[in-house]
Amino acid sequence: MIKSHYGERIVLVDSGIAGTDGVTLSPDGGDVHYRIVGNIAEALYSAELANAVALVLMSVTERTVDAVIRCTRLLKNAVSEALPLMVVGPADSPYLRVQCFRAGAVDYVDAGSGRAEIDVRVRARLRSECNAPQTASMGLPAVERVSRRYEIYRLAVRYLASCEIGEMSKSVLASRIGVSTANLDLAFREVAGCSTSRFLRQRRIDCARTLLKSSSLSVTSIAEVLGFSDSANFATAFRQIVGQSPSRYRDARCEFASGSSLGVIES
Repeated sequence: MIKSHYGERIVLVDSGIAGTDGVTLSPDGGDVHYRIVGNIAEALYSAELANAVALVLMSVTERTVDAVIRCTRLLKNAVSEALPLMVVGPADSPYLRVQCFRAGAVDYVDAGSGRAEIDVRVRARLRSECNAPQTASMGLPAVERVSRRYEIYRLAVRYLASCEIGEMSKSVLASRIGVSTANLDLAFREVAGCSTSRFLRQRRIDCARTLLKSSSLSVTSIAEVLGFSDSANFATAFRQIVGQSPSRYRDARCEFASGSSLGVIES
């Protein structure tokens, strides 16, 4: 069993998810154990689970007020306030999605998602929680953290962390968090100092660097995965930000790695 700073990787699952949303979760997911319970709050007080729960997966519905109250109560509970909360809710309800994020949820999974999709999202969240303390505040002044535009920016960045960047655009991101593209752009310009499109492009290039260094995918495949129209468009964007073509960047990294390895052998 893999351990985390929360204890064993047990994920408490709201029984409403398995019964209402058509999701079937096996009780044992290998290194992640799913425990379906009727009452999350009561289960958290169980001596058996007290120090073993790593994440809570809760169901919400169109009844926004009920959803927000459930999220807030859980996150203000002395036992569960340190636990990440993921919610499963309607895909076509951007307002509910925003309200859940505002209440403290770390991710929102569309109802109807399959077992594999939920499992991937849960595992990704468990991995990212180890780095959460360093990135939570973004290093911004308190006055900006409470501003409306910073709130929009925070919601956008949080949502981006839970989805594939290749499928994202400014209009899609705006609709997902329930704001207009104009307000989204204003938020990014004020907080990040750049437009939404430029921010998304930078995120794609950052992902491209990682893939070029750590994968055997071709440049064309990477361009496709990251949502570029073609490899030429990808190469142009990459060169503008990095200063060299994707192929040259990969070759340089390989040369560096090879040189480092030789140096270790000679010594």
